[in-house]
Amino acid sequence: MTDRPTAHDPGSEALTDALNVSFRVLRLGMVVLLVAYVFSGCFIVQPDEKALVLVFGKIEGLGSARIKGPGRHWTFPRPLAEIVRVPTERVQGVETRTFWYEMTNATTPTPPAGPQSGLRPGKDGYSLTGDANLIHSRWTLRYRIADPEAYALRFNDVDGIVTRELDHAVVRISGQFPIDQALRTDIEGFRGAVARELTQRVEQLGLGLQIVGLEITALAPPRQVIDAFNDVVAAENERSQKIST
Repeated sequence: MTDRPTAHDPGSEALTDALNVSFRVLRLGMVVLLVAYVFSGCFIVQPDEKALVLVFGKIEGLGSARIKGPGRHWTFPRPLAEIVRVPTERVQGVETRTFWYEMTNATTPTPPAGPQSGLRPGKDGYSLTGDANLIHSRWTLRYRIADPEAYALRFNDVDGIVTRELDHAVVRISGQFPIDQALRTDIEGFRGAVARELTQRVEQLGLGLQIVGLEITALAPPRQVIDAFNDVVAAENERSQKIST
């Protein structure tokens, strides 16, 4: 008995060729995706920032290598690694109006004064001076990030913490200054004392900040006595002029 020759099947050959092409395309696509995934770990740190790389939640590197400076870097792509960028070269700021009164009109710098408009609890803020008087003030703090690791990873809300510490410093220092010094004769001493108190607390807490400047953006006596306060100041100025002449 003799073997019959195998019949030629064009359909099977076409299907085989199509499958081979499909597998080759699939392999090529997988290689392209793998290469793209690997290169997705490349990142650039901008000149005004530094970066921390977290691999499985831990900082990558030892010593100074933990902080990535400006330039090109590579790390494991997501989800293995996470890049935390910290704007270390930018001057940032927070403002507190805890000790200011509620504004009746956003475009009006001071609301109408008068003895009938008393302090409104929960709306009007103030601090108490060393001679048991009240003053209103607004403050603006400017800072840079000196320790990216502490700023980014040790605390959840650094701006909120430093704002509360600023409020505490204002309360403590206000109680050491008479109202005349705080409002007129030693405003710079008042501001400087608050700045030193705040700087000390920031260092104790390890917030990773460098205080650049602290400004008093507004300072005023209570609205109920502002006319009397201005009369006293005018009388003192007039007396000083008479003595000098």
